[in-house]
Amino acid sequence: MVKGNFRNENKIIKKIDLAVFLLLITVTAMSFRYKEVSEMIDRFFLSEKRNPGYYEILNNYGKSYISDELYEKGTKNLMVNALWSGMRDAGYSIDVHPDGGFAVSGSYKGDGDRYEYPMSTDRGLILPVGDYILSDGGASSEDGISLRVVGVQYMRGGETNYVSVACLPERASFHWYGDVNTELLIDMVVRPGFKTEGLEVRPMLLKTDDTSSGSTKNEIIYDGGMKSKSQKKIEFQPCLTPNYEWENEGYIVHSRYYLYSISKGAIDGEVVTDADWSVLTNSIRYQMQADHAIIDLLDGTGIEIEKKEFPNAVYGKLDSSKRVREGIEIKITDLREVMDMIQEQHQVKLDQIRDFYDYLKALDGKDYTVFIVVKDEGVNALNHGSMKLLKKLGVKTRLIESDKENNLRKQNLYHSYYAILKCGKVLEEKIGAEKLTAFGKLQNGVGYTIESEGAVTGEEKASIKIDGVEYAMNLRGMNFVVYDEEKHEVVDSVCFDTNAGLWCHRQP
Repeated sequence: MVKGNFRNENKIIKKIDLAVFLLLITVTAMSFRYKEVSEMIDRFFLSEKRNPGYYEILNNYGKSYISDELYEKGTKNLMVNALWSGMRDAGYSIDVHPDGGFAVSGSYKGDGDRYEYPMSTDRGLILPVGDYILSDGGASSEDGISLRVVGVQYMRGGETNYVSVACLPERASFHWYGDVNTELLIDMVVRPGFKTEGLEVRPMLLKTDDTSSGSTKNEIIYDGGMKSKSQKKIEFQPCLTPNYEWENEGYIVHSRYYLYSISKGAIDGEVVTDADWSVLTNSIRYQMQADHAIIDLLDGTGIEIEKKEFPNAVYGKLDSSKRVREGIEIKITDLREVMDMIQEQHQVKLDQIRDFYDYLKALDGKDYTVFIVVKDEGVNALNHGSMKLLKKLGVKTRLIESDKENNLRKQNLYHSYYAILKCGKVLEEKIGAEKLTAFGKLQNGVGYTIESEGAVTGEEKASIKIDGVEYAMNLRGMNFVVYDEEKHEVVDSVCFDTNAGLWCHRQP
């Protein structure tokens, strides 16, 4: 009796195995014959097919080089020299050195000022509050060239205000108050008539706390070359040169690293999912042909992963050589641990938030009336993750869509668009290829009028007036104005460039 049952069980198992085998053969054959079935299988098994928008961002890394000196010791120089070596169409050439310095040769015969941008940042130069010194080794003492630190302020109504923070050789020292709504940049001005041969420029930006006495053949003066008995001398600190052609300098010892750029607010388990994070960490673990990887969170902080220490990583402030020298140890494969660490260290007020994803989350669940108006173009930088957050606020319009292969389609490029949202519901919303206007009253009876003009209309404008006062930044992308229904006042006005980069612009 027992043997009979055993034989029957074996027969059932064999039938199941045969059925599974035939099913796999059928599915495989169909996947070759029918594209839809193949895509369905890919979307089920492959995380990059389930969330293609962020899969592309997570894997959009840059492969860069860093000298062993900077890799091991770091640098107090806050500059990141991203200039390219080569001839400029203006008539002069620039030869970038591996330590961040560069030589200028030739002459400039143009009529107006020419600008070079040695400082490379994704979101402006991020400096903590403190006193700083700018120097170029004395190059600015030559006629026709000057290194500067400039503050850029975006004002309501679309105006841009430029503030001179430091300018060599006259003003090398400055105090920075840490205004998050003033974007800092460093440029080198080349003026008409400039002529030189092999002028050495050694750009350096230091926090005064990090300066030290000493002298070498590369020593420079605090004030960019002006001799002063009250000033100390400090030796030149090298800086990162991401665009330097290391391959042509085989005798120079250097290390290679991978640089990923991910907005901090996107690491939340929804925009960047567990599957997305697995794609990233697995690529670092198994595919990275480099010494270490950096995940730049685009706010001055980042995560450093040493290949030999994987999955252990360090979260903290990035120095100018793209390394985390002091930070908090985390396990990079555990997205929840990463999220908890970031959220614990990242609590700011609404009008201080500069991350697009963080901003949308901060609006959710609050007693706000939120006005969104697009100027010029406002959907190109959106993805599935940002659309999910916008929908939570009440947005109904499908600003972006996916085709059969789950790739993003952005048929609403350059269209006018506005939305009025409250507590997760849409009060009014419209998109179109013409100028859009709307008016009405808030809960307390205060009137409002809004206008949106995308580039397709031939004009470009974003206007949000409440009680007759203009609050819109009137810049490219999505202009937000937030009205607090309890306080009966506007609590924030900001624009995010949802066409490119998700840059944040807010009036100081």
